[in-house]
Amino acid sequence: MNTKRKINWGVVVILSMLLLLITYNIYRQKQLKSNYKFTVAKVIKIKAAADGGSQSAIFTYYVNDKYYEGFVPIYNDTRIRIGNKFYIKFYSNNPNNSELTEIPFLDTLTVIPTSGWNEIPNSNIKK
Repeated sequence: MNTKRKINWGVVVILSMLLLLITYNIYRQKQLKSNYKFTVAKVIKIKAAADGGSQSAIFTYYVNDKYYEGFVPIYNDTRIRIGNKFYIKFYSNNPNNSELTEIPFLDTLTVIPTSGWNEIPNSNIKK
């Protein structure tokens, strides 16, 4: 009688992919904590989920003469609307790795450096 357990390869593959995804997200977060800059992102579109779930805000930002696009889920956040601008934190060596902040950009600055700021300018934060 064979008492060895059968391996369910489908479960192994799904768990491996999940572990890889978690590891990748941790790696990206670590990058954002180590070497980052800030620039301004503009919300260009609000997209509803196909299943009727939460919406996502699609935003664009400009770093070193190149446009980038990202998205963030929004959960009943009325501050995020098309045309609104927010500061975005991005990894200096790979601007695709970014994170939208909750800090709105007040159009008081006229020049946004193409390589970004090392920190958010104090004169542009709502007090």
